[in-house]
Amino acid sequence: MATTRWLARLAAVQVILEEWDALKLHFEMSASHERCYTARELGSAYGDPQNRLYLLFLRKVLKEVVRVNKVFQGQNVDVTKITEDLLDMYRSLLQIVVDSSYISKCPKQNLPTLNIQNYILPHTVINFGHEFNSYAESCSLHEEQINYVKKRCKEFTVELVNQVQVRLPDNVETLLMLKHFQPSNATSQCKNSIMPIACKYRSTFTNLDELETEWNKINFVQWPPACLGSTVSFWAEVNERRNSAAAKDPGNEDRDTDGEEIISLEVE
Repeated sequence: MATTRWLARLAAVQVILEEWDALKLHFEMSASHERCYTARELGSAYGDPQNRLYLLFLRKVLKEVVRVNKVFQGQNVDVTKITEDLLDMYRSLLQIVVDSSYISKCPKQNLPTLNIQNYILPHTVINFGHEFNSYAESCSLHEEQINYVKKRCKEFTVELVNQVQVRLPDNVETLLMLKHFQPSNATSQCKNSIMPIACKYRSTFTNLDELETEWNKINFVQWPPACLGSTVSFWAEVNERRNSAAAKDPGNEDRDTDGEEIISLEVE
């Protein structure tokens, strides 16, 4: 998904819509004065409200796609959150063309395998957004023309949904568990258990009881406020504390039976 063409398309759509009237006038004048075929074709395109209506819908959809794309292309991406962002975007696209009662019954981890074909709404009942609806009411298009644009919008969205779905990772359930490592959860007294994800990697942590004990000790430590806003910064601080504790008592480092290090913290 992370490709700049989505960013370019949204930027182009935004500029075209913002300068629609000026561009329409420019190409109409060029077609009249210069007898330019391309200008005549573009003038005709800008003179057709169907094209403007379609672009109003595209702008609405592309904004959400671009927002998530920017998250994935960011320099300091929080890996514990990006799966949620991706699935939220996918669900928002589904809600445009799929019966909401069907989507609401599907847990997030099942979205990659969700079969939507039998639950796609007719174009006549789909809400294509406020700007689309407002322009459809105020422009000179007949009902048949508006329905034609709605069909195009529906087809575009269904294809986009299908393309996003095939790109969703297979291990969504595991990736969603990464949110448990966010500082807000790790330092909470009512935190989510680390065991579901630890059990998936039993070969790494053979002593799960000790791991769980160390996990539960995290919220008793007074962590610097500066590290609590970033998952990476927080776990870097945890690692530093663990190393400091081991340095103070090198003969008593907490390790599991296979020599794998587990979290070892000094409780203040």
